Amino acid sequence: LRHFQATYEIFKTRPSKPNPELASSITLLSHVTPCYPKELSQFPEQLVALLEEHHPVMEPHLRKEIAQCVLMLRNRNLLTALVTSKLFFHMFRCKDKKLRAAMAAHIVSDVKKINTGKVENKTNKELQNFLFKLLQDRNATAAKTSLDVIVKLYKSKVWEDAKTVNVVASACFSTESKVRATALNFFLGV
Repeated sequence: LRHFQATYEIFKTRPSKPNPELASSITLLSHVTPCYPKELSQFPEQLVALLEEHHPVMEPHLRKEIAQCVLMLRNRNLLTALVTSKLFFHMFRCKDKKLRAAMAAHIVSDVKKINTGKVENKTNKELQNFLFKLLQDRNATAAKTSLDVIVKLYKSKVWEDAKTVNVVASACFSTESKVRATALNFFLGV
């Protein structure tokens, strides 16, 4: 843990530089976090904070490694769906297309998993509101990816309510052509 904290402090001085030592220590700690719940209780939140703060300038390989570790921690229920989804929605602004696709796929599967069996209305409502706000984002890539997630969840029969359809309808009037085209294709059934 001290090694991670030391490499993290070094990383903060130059966040755009490659740091394989930090990546390996984060990967190791992510794997052993369930075994040491007391000692590593703050570690998942530290990873989320690290990505929130530095993801735009971070070296792509390191960003991908940390995002995968966050996914692993989420799959082990050490992070909530809301925390990881909000983080990944913020990271939709990244220039890394493969990472955006992986994050969108995780969000869709996570929301599906949450809604199997007992439906989590509170979590769904918070995620929907957050996603719907992102559609008004100035970043066209973030707005388009958010709309893609909404459409996938609608087609998967997870979010089939009128509110979802109304939000997609409002996206038809977006200033971004790709967002507008995706919304229109949704209604045309393409």
